[in-house]
Amino acid sequence: MISLFGRNSWRGRFSALTALNAVALSALAFAAAATPTAGAAAFEGRFPYAITVDSADNIYTANYGSHNVSKITPDGVTTLLGVTQVNPWEAPPRAIAVDRAGNVYTANVPSGVCSPTPCDSTGISRITPDGTSTPGWVPLPAGSYPRAIAIDSAGNLYTANSGSNNVSKITPDGVSTILGTTGGRPQAIAIDASGNVYTANGPDGWSGNVSKITPDGASTTLGVTDGFPTGIALDAAGNVYTSNEISRSLNASTTFSTVTKITPRGVTTVFGVTGRQPAGIAIDAVGNLYTSNNASNNVSKITPDGVSTTIPSGGMPVGITIDSANNVYTSNLRWGTVSKITPGGQSTPDWAATGSVPGGIAQECDGYGECWLATPPVLGKTAAATVAWSSSARARTVSARVTPARGVNYKIRIISGGKTKSSKCKKVTSGRGTKRLVRLACTAKASKGTAAISVIATSGAAKGAAITKIYTFK
Repeated sequence: MISLFGRNSWRGRFSALTALNAVALSALAFAAAATPTAGAAAFEGRFPYAITVDSADNIYTANYGSHNVSKITPDGVTTLLGVTQVNPWEAPPRAIAVDRAGNVYTANVPSGVCSPTPCDSTGISRITPDGTSTPGWVPLPAGSYPRAIAIDSAGNLYTANSGSNNVSKITPDGVSTILGTTGGRPQAIAIDASGNVYTANGPDGWSGNVSKITPDGASTTLGVTDGFPTGIALDAAGNVYTSNEISRSLNASTTFSTVTKITPRGVTTVFGVTGRQPAGIAIDAVGNLYTSNNASNNVSKITPDGVSTTIPSGGMPVGITIDSANNVYTSNLRWGTVSKITPGGQSTPDWAATGSVPGGIAQECDGYGECWLATPPVLGKTAAATVAWSSSARARTVSARVTPARGVNYKIRIISGGKTKSSKCKKVTSGRGTKRLVRLACTAKASKGTAAISVIATSGAAKGAAITKIYTFK
């Protein structure tokens, strides 16, 4: 069997997703999903793609495969909120947002199946808190292909239109206008407190950038990203972060992807590394970044000083959001579940299902003939160690002093200058008796440019897990 999207980049996988309705989504499944009354009957929440949270910490998922929205309470109870489309061949939901009143909006992209409706059946659907669904609440111009959606404090919606390279602004009463232009194929969108709109743009190849559009529609390029950006987030200081599918600086490493940081003045750096192929990015109240890594089935946590660790999640996490208590949630496309990660790093990969009946069957196929088994993948692991980092710019060396987890050995690995090197960590013992302390000393030498240095567990339950930090040497 071939794993879903296993042979393709995000460009290919986005294209493949548009054909899921052709084979994998049956009319029976859609009929079950279209049950209008939440909780009145069993329903499917298939292929949860995007996720968001409201002010009361209710979770909502936009279910690509069943054309509906699931609502999950803070204690994990799932109901059907409403539907996003009436016809199973129309555009499925690709992105989701919720306003202060609890109205939920989805941005819908063409399914790739042009019969019986046109492929340009795109637009915004609306579902009220009582479940009243208005599919196609606001249509968008043909060819818009809205990939992402965001909402400001006044209730205005903004969509990143990857087909027309612009941003639509939609007022609370449904009036739609074009706010401004973007770079090529915008994939993600965010809004700051002043009403400036930012999009992460992903043209073909390794190029990518971030557009900034002011409230009056003036558009500029804020900065260049480290590869093809898939998500975008803003911190309280106005810094912009993008999750990048590939890394230009690490020479398309198959081990890592990266996060780019762009300051309000446009200064760009590689801020940290992630697991493989991050699909989304979010930031908590204390400045920690999280990415949902769909190809490695885990979440990366990057601290404000750029140290990255991985935390297990469900199968193929795509969407990511954070509640008021800094709990992290991912929508898991393959499993049909939502994972929950506490601020302390405790992960519940199957915290809640997105439907009251299973979201998949034993074997499924997409419209391109690729098939997969709906079995859980191997989850990521946590290194369970603490690391103190130091570096020498003159010598281009990085040192890591590791306080190890019990029964775990470690090595240090560096990806730099297109090469990967590993070496063992040396044991350092201090003190005697009950005060005896064992640490590991690890050293790596880098080339000029960006380097990813990892302390990797080589034994014990955490084997294979890594703690990683980015350095740049001149």
